[in-house]
Amino acid sequence: SCTTENTGLPPDVTVHALAVIGTNLFAGTDYGVYRSTDSGTSWRAVVGLSGASFLALTVSGTSLFAGTSGGFVFHSTDNGKNWTADTAGMGAVIKTFQSVYALAVIGTNLFAGTKYNGVYRSTDSGKSWTAASTGVTNAQVHALAVQVSNDGHDTNLFAGTYGGVYRSTDNGINWTAASDGLMKSFVQALVVSGANLFAGTFFGGVFRSTDGGTNWTPVNTGLTNPYVDAFAVSGTNLFAGGAFGAYDGTIGGVYRSTDNGTNWTAASTGLPSSNVYALAVSDTNLFAGTGYGVYLSTDSGTSWRAADSGLPANATVRTFAVSSTNLFAGTSGGVFRSADTGKSWTADTTMPNFTSVDSIGSNLFAGTYNRGVYRSTDNGTSWTATGLAFVVSSLAVIGTNLFAGGGSVFLSTNSGTNWTQVNTGLMATDVRAFAVIGTNLFLGGDANGVWRRSLSDFGISGVSQITPIQNSIQSYPNPFLQSTTISFTPKSSGYAEVSIVNLLGVEIAHLFSGKVGTGEQHITWNPTGVTDGMYECVVRINGQVETLPLVLL
Repeated sequence: SCTTENTGLPPDVTVHALAVIGTNLFAGTDYGVYRSTDSGTSWRAVVGLSGASFLALTVSGTSLFAGTSGGFVFHSTDNGKNWTADTAGMGAVIKTFQSVYALAVIGTNLFAGTKYNGVYRSTDSGKSWTAASTGVTNAQVHALAVQVSNDGHDTNLFAGTYGGVYRSTDNGINWTAASDGLMKSFVQALVVSGANLFAGTFFGGVFRSTDGGTNWTPVNTGLTNPYVDAFAVSGTNLFAGGAFGAYDGTIGGVYRSTDNGTNWTAASTGLPSSNVYALAVSDTNLFAGTGYGVYLSTDSGTSWRAADSGLPANATVRTFAVSSTNLFAGTSGGVFRSADTGKSWTADTTMPNFTSVDSIGSNLFAGTYNRGVYRSTDNGTSWTATGLAFVVSSLAVIGTNLFAGGGSVFLSTNSGTNWTQVNTGLMATDVRAFAVIGTNLFLGGDANGVWRRSLSDFGISGVSQITPIQNSIQSYPNPFLQSTTISFTPKSSGYAEVSIVNLLGVEIAHLFSGKVGTGEQHITWNPTGVTDGMYECVVRINGQVETLPLVLL
């Protein structure tokens, strides 16, 4: 439980920073620095540091440093009783600081992150300063952090800026970008399409990686909304759901790309002016979860209509899950299920509000805002808690392994009966999305961007997102006159969809939806009313896709 500890502090005070030396607790506020010697029960203003706005505090041994909005750094060696600011030694340099947003210490080096002038370093306890920003291309430094290796031999200094994260391994002499091209990197969504990994970000739009997350490129041509909350893949179509921009008036909506994100077009006709929190594909249907319920498109986003009969009025729909013929929607009013492609919905009153859904065999799992992960063994009719009780923003299934992400990452290898925290090396504190390519698990969330870890670290063999099929899809005859038989052998059992799309990526025939085993599958296409030309067969198994060109004569 928490209690207020404000006795002696000014009313309505904003506390920007806290620091501890021994039994002394210091608070940097808009009215100066305050000290408490009784664990925050009472506070007294520090003599000589009143009136200014103090944005940063840091400790080095018995020394306490305080940075102000006016660009000064003060230094105390006696628990805050006396302070010095050697402005003569700093000269004109300190005047260029504008505001000191962050302070950090490595050995005898003191670093200051400033509002407009990057990083500065002092080797004499703040008496003199030199610029230490070589390689930092964004001068607005709002955060500094120090990471020391387990053996103590290597030290990384990180700077968080308005243009991403930078890392220095030589005490600030040189910096390199630690976002690998992923700027403005509050990652809201991840999706894999073929060999491409896409990241949807807050204010940065969509980024694409073609090399397993090593490098990223923004792909936003035609995407006028930089707030991307959701993705969905249907055949050769990639859909992105946008959020409402509270700061710039950007309207939400859906965008479609038919060329792996290189170009985007708006696909929102019929949608309300609202955030699009979630997207899902079921057969030929594309669903959008909005702040005003569920909307359905049957023509690849060209037009939309409401599909919310049975949902609460103006329900906020934040997540979807497709399980066989059932579509689940996680809303502000709980979990709802539709067995008729969104025509009607039935409430599941046994389940708290949930954020994400996934399945392993006959087990359906739901992540919730405040009660962890729930499991259903009867297709969502009833739910039981799994014992993992924390905020869960995302779920991912790899084989029989279930990952849960939120303020941490947990792994269950026995359908949620037991959980293990798996956070080694992870600095992200709000995990909102998972994706898998080959032998790597990717996750995205807060402004720390996208993280990658080998599946072998969890005892999991590689999962191919590029080819879910043994060998390749076959079709005979091809080219053909009247009909062709499509054959493929899944690498693993699961849920499969087979469809035919034209060269624009528009689905013209849906051939199969259902569970498949690991044996060879045969599906015949008898096109009716279809003009001669080139088409593409799309086979999706457990969310993984492979395609085959077809020629109708």
